[in-house]
Order: sequence, then structure tokens, then C-alpha cells
Amino acid sequence: MYIGYVKATAKKTSSSVDYRHASQSPLGRISETGLLQRSRGPCGWRVLDSFAVVLTLSGSARYRDTLGADFIMTAGNLLIIFPGLSHTYGPAVGQDWSEFYAIFEGRVFDLWLQTGLLNPKRPIHHVHPLNHWLSKLESISQASGLADAQSTLQSICGLQLLLAEAIGTQGSSIEDSVEQRIAHACALLEADHQQQLSLKSLAKKLGFGYESFRKLFADHMGLPPAKYRAARLIDQACQLMQKGQQSDKQIAHSLGFCDEFHFSRRFKQIVGASPSHFRGRASIADTRHWAHNKKPQQ
Repeated sequence: MYIGYVKATAKKTSSSVDYRHASQSPLGRISETGLLQRSRGPCGWRVLDSFAVVLTLSGSARYRDTLGADFIMTAGNLLIIFPGLSHTYGPAVGQDWSEFYAIFEGRVFDLWLQTGLLNPKRPIHHVHPLNHWLSKLESISQASGLADAQSTLQSICGLQLLLAEAIGTQGSSIEDSVEQRIAHACALLEADHQQQLSLKSLAKKLGFGYESFRKLFADHMGLPPAKYRAARLIDQACQLMQKGQQSDKQIAHSLGFCDEFHFSRRFKQIVGASPSHFRGRASIADTRHWAHNKKPQQ
């Protein structure tokens, strides 16, 4: 655990990298996480090819980018860095600070950016309590450090939930457009791989009555929210089957189904084939075609 490191007394800069080059999931990957202690002086301007999230643990630093942002960051600030955006951050000369960071990429985060859920004009978010958020990042880091597909997928889903919670601390999303709120709902439903998110609570969080939310979601996405979440879960199941490392029972458990029978029945409703038939016939090329284009049976 890194919580104790926040109070380190060493005067020189130190760092640790948890891992690099994690395996790719259908949604993306977290390519590196690490802890940087007592960093001194500002860094030069740079441009990343990926997203990054930086949690300030101690000290203060100045963040600037070419969109005009100019902020002083202190402990408890969460910085989101965007690919292709020139930026610089770091403490003043003679001062130091500590951070925990994660570098990530993937089509699900590109979608967040395209729909405005991640906004380059709002890179700084205040989160508290600090140790709670540090613990969240540690858990994501530990899952991403494992090589199996399930852990990689869980880390991506966990990072989406963390980002959604950080964005939510900036105020209500009720004033956002309907399209943005539906996109936000999609992201949260895709991340809910244990099926623990209440749809009524989600509707309330986004400023909708439940029936209005259900209708608007279906109008935008072609499916009501419950069926959308089920389709995305089966999409994840298809990808896990393609890896060939887990049994149907293990996949059912990891995706929140009560047992293998219910998983198999839902799988056949959405994909149009049983899990065993899918394993025997599906290729890497047609996996996403089956999961996305087969309409659920009523």
C-alpha cells in the first residue's frame, strides 16, 4: 500500500513504477501506474499520446496547457491529462510534491472525450478524502498489473467508475444535454460488470424520472437500459471466451450472474447461440459482430 508514503521524510526525489505495458482489453488498457515522491522543480512542456490521471498527494504544483488553463494544484486535486494536448506541471523551484499517476488509453475513453464527459477545458477535479481516492487508484493499479483478461477488464471498468465519481464531485450533471447524460449512463452501465448499479438511482443521479430515463435511453440507444447493460455484459463475456482462459461458470460469476444456467440462458437470448456453440464457432473477427448486431429476443 502507498498511503504511508505520503508522509515520507526522505529529501530526495524517489519513484516507483507498478507496471508497464499491460495487456489490452476490448475497452482499452492502463499502460502504466506509479508513485512519484518529492519531485522538484517544474517539468518542461510535453505532449502525451495517451490519457493520464494524476492524484496530488502532498505539496503544490502549477499546471498549464495550451488551452489557457493555469491552476495551482494541491493535495486532493485530481488532474486529467489529455492526449495531444501540450501541457506542463510541477512544483516551483526549490519546492517539491508527490503524486500517484496512471496512464491509460482505449476506445471507451475516446468515447468519453467525444461526448464531453471528459473535457480538456476542465482538467482539475477536487476529490476527498485523499486516502480514499488513493486506495481506489491502488486497487485499479493492482488489477491492471495482472496478466489475465478479467483483471484487465476490471481495471478499465474501475477507472471509468473513478472518473465518473470525480466528475460528479464538480456539481450536478442535470444541466448537461440529454445526449451527454445518456452517454454518461452508457459509460456507467458498461462499467457495471457486477450488475450492482440501480437503474432508478442512475436515473435520479442524471436528473431524470425513471420512466423518462428509460424511454429517452431507448430512443437514443435502441434498447432500454437494462437490456443495454445485459448486451454489454455478454459482449464482455464473448471477449473473455475468446481468450479461452475461463470456464462459463467463472465468467458468469465475474459478470454478476447468479449461476451458470442464468448466464447461459441470457447469452443465448442476446447472441443467438449457446456459450458452447459460440466457443466452437466464433472467431476473433466476428465476436463483436455477434454481440452487437444480434437483436435480443423479446
